[in-house]
Amino acid sequence: MRTSLEEARKAAKETERQLWSAVDPDGSLALPAANARKQVADILADMPKTAKPPTGEEAAIYQVSGQLGDVAPFSEITALQSRVKTELRTERLANGESAAYRRLSQLNSALYADIEAAVSGKIQQQVEAVARGDMDFEQTLLANMQRMVDGWVDERQGSTALANDGTRSVPFGQGGDFAVPSQGRTAGQTGRQAGRPAGRSGVQTALPEANFDAGAAERLTAAQLATRSRLEAFDNKTLSPIRRRPSTVSPYDMASASVPQRIFSSRAGSAEAIGKFRAAVGDRDAMRQIEEFAVDRVRKAALRDDGTLDPAKLESWRRAHSDALKALPQLDRRLADATTAGRTMAEVASQQKAVVDQARRSRLGQMMNLSDPGDVTRAIGSIFQLQDRNNQMGRLASVVAGDPEAKQGLRKAVVDHVISRFVGNTEAATTGQATIKADQFQTFMKENKPALRLAGFSDDEIKLMTSVASDIQRANRSLTAVKLPGGSNTAQDWQKVREGDAPTTILGRILMATAATGGFASGGIGGGIVGVLGAKTAGALREFGIESVNDLVADAMLNPGRARLLLSKYQPRTAKSVGDMLARVYRRSIVPSVAVSQGSSNGDTKRPLEITVPVPAR
Repeated sequence: MRTSLEEARKAAKETERQLWSAVDPDGSLALPAANARKQVADILADMPKTAKPPTGEEAAIYQVSGQLGDVAPFSEITALQSRVKTELRTERLANGESAAYRRLSQLNSALYADIEAAVSGKIQQQVEAVARGDMDFEQTLLANMQRMVDGWVDERQGSTALANDGTRSVPFGQGGDFAVPSQGRTAGQTGRQAGRPAGRSGVQTALPEANFDAGAAERLTAAQLATRSRLEAFDNKTLSPIRRRPSTVSPYDMASASVPQRIFSSRAGSAEAIGKFRAAVGDRDAMRQIEEFAVDRVRKAALRDDGTLDPAKLESWRRAHSDALKALPQLDRRLADATTAGRTMAEVASQQKAVVDQARRSRLGQMMNLSDPGDVTRAIGSIFQLQDRNNQMGRLASVVAGDPEAKQGLRKAVVDHVISRFVGNTEAATTGQATIKADQFQTFMKENKPALRLAGFSDDEIKLMTSVASDIQRANRSLTAVKLPGGSNTAQDWQKVREGDAPTTILGRILMATAATGGFASGGIGGGIVGVLGAKTAGALREFGIESVNDLVADAMLNPGRARLLLSKYQPRTAKSVGDMLARVYRRSIVPSVAVSQGSSNGDTKRPLEITVPVPAR
């Protein structure tokens, strides 16, 4: 959640920066600066002779402020204002609201007054022009500013309303119609270039003419509104503590595990916090993360050892979180009872798993200069078809060696290729039987051991992958041997498999049971798992996000610990115990909610890999 918040704020800051840059794009604007210069003189004159004089940065600010002329470049005024604000933050952090802090606050207000006076002057001139009949009110700066303010208010109110009714919200800087006023000079604008002379530093010494016109005032208003919107959206009392830290290179004050509870909790006000987070980040990321965290809490609060939800505990949890769920009516309905909540848990687990897999594929794709996940899988698959596949895979492995996420993405791409090529669920013509190319899978494993090692698989994992291929091969042959021609005959098929020379491992039995009951063709695994290991294990797999035989086989190929259990010998008397153990292992392995992940903070990226392997046509 914190990563999403930081990224959204960064986007808002960039929009804000562009708007401020547009106020005075060529450095030609100038405006009266009498207030700031007078304020500095008053501050120094009013200080008691016995008081400690200003030192360091404060003294330097007063010195340069006193050098301002009657008219100063707008860029100088805003640069000085930024400098004052920085020193205000530093002084408050070090000494609180000290005498120096109060003096700098007075100067900051004077700088604001100079800018506002320039805007007010233009407004007054145009009001007089309207009174004389020389100008239409709708063309005035005042009318334009009011329209901009109304638009800003409507945008903020719209975001809040959307954030509370279960539909979308748009974070500032990532959408909407916040327009940048024209940067061109309006008719009648005068004044010479107010930029700093070449080779000089410090405050402008030439005498610029005041030329802060109506167009500049409109652009300034847009920039000010952007700053106000950013402060409201991200630096409020709810979200600001999430981002607080002593410096940009220091750890955050708030632990990562505590961040989601700042948004979604049993405390009063959680609905408001959820609305603020959604308005700041946007629903695409915010809703997924909030939902995942809420489901994690449900799992911890109400899940029984047998994998089912305790209705009483679920209802107690929902009552405790009623304020938070009030802001999430759709999620509230999906957690209304144990049955629907169980389905929701399975959906969210599958979603979490898909997000992690997608992140890993995307990271690998960045290094290969490929944006489509399908292209990444096809490119990796093409390497195995080359004569120099070991060299190509070694080259790729060296590029991803320092990036754990990309390394996992490479492993996942290899398994995706294997699944799509050898363990697909596509039916062969009209036979109704899945075309599992078990023999070709076995051959692939034998011929590509060196390339698989380079792709990040250990010898032990390759051995287990080979065992998985063998199980698929035995399951395929057993089903073919007992399949009665001319119909499905699923009950008879499974009975013959149980009585005949069926595969002897847990995985093999699951594959057989699933295929015999139509699972391979349809992709589901529920019936096969329940028939071999019971409902508890089937529920654990669904919670984990495994929805098909393909998912189960892919998981076994990527995770040796779970693969060993699945490849253990099948014995009817001990099957339930093995199933219970598998259920515990899978539940402990559920992908953590991305809501509490810290994500990358350094923004490092590797240079795209210029591979010579062409991506096969789709």
